[in-house]
Amino acid sequence: MTIPHKEEVIKKLTEADDAVRGIGAANTVVIEGKKRRGFNTDHQAAIDSLEAAVAEQPSSRRGSRAGRRWCSAPAAWARPSSTA
Repeated sequence: MTIPHKEEVIKKLTEADDAVRGIGAANTVVIEGKKRRGFNTDHQAAIDSLEAAVAEQPSSRRGSRAGRRWCSAPAAWARPSSTA
């Protein structure tokens, strides 16, 4: 699914994972009976690419701790929330 459909499809979902709610876009929809469950798998590919690029750099070039926290923010969106 592509933009703008990734954003618009959210209105039609009956369920959305944490990544969809955090990012505001779904690229995968699974239809099971009357349920339309939305997922976002794009963010994991972006995180994997960033982590690989950072791992290839000498530690002196990896940047600040704040920058690393910012780059890991999308991963936090995908984690299940600690509240039930």
